[in-house]
Amino acid sequence: MDWVTYKDNNIIWNDQATSAKSTPNGYTYIGNDNALQSHVGMAYNFPETSTEIIGFVAFDEKVGMQAIRVRETSNVQIGVNAQNIKGNISKSNESGKTFTGVSVTVTNKTKFTQVDGDLSSSRRVDVKYGDKTYSRAMQEPPSSPNGDIKEYGTNTTRASIVIPASDINSNKNFSSIKASGSWWVTKPEGRTPVVYHGIAPWPKTFTHSWTFKK
Repeated sequence: MDWVTYKDNNIIWNDQATSAKSTPNGYTYIGNDNALQSHVGMAYNFPETSTEIIGFVAFDEKVGMQAIRVRETSNVQIGVNAQNIKGNISKSNESGKTFTGVSVTVTNKTKFTQVDGDLSSSRRVDVKYGDKTYSRAMQEPPSSPNGDIKEYGTNTTRASIVIPASDINSNKNFSSIKASGSWWVTKPEGRTPVVYHGIAPWPKTFTHSWTFKK
């Protein structure tokens, strides 16, 4: 039960295929999900990337500037997307398992020192593949059914971008994956960015990039 290609190079699931020898005539054996990633040129291991900054937050003239240290860490994972589609059920694919694309998931973890308010951020992910750029805003992952215990001083956000199977071919490559953003502190009276300094009130930002050799 593995992935194969047919004469038209379409990637399909075959219940009888467990090796090259067991693959029916007319099909070319690929293998499991990891082998499929290699087949489409998307098997990568990405290094963890971090940025650490010291910025300042200002709410009013009486309080003045409050220092904050923030460490932003990004991780990237690539995985195969597959769905069971009734219309694709056949004798050789009883579940209708169908290759629908490849997902690029970026997870950011933020650690920060105590601040008078709630730290949040605006983050986005941009993936360049072939001649297209796929983008998505990062959000907090859904809570577990039993609830989550959140440690003060930590935040997690995530974005998953799916490159559809119709866009994937051997003539295309990744150019870059980029996570970028800035930080905000929110109080009942409003929110303000984390900046370089009171006399230099430009928002602190981060950019984490992974590039690919052509």
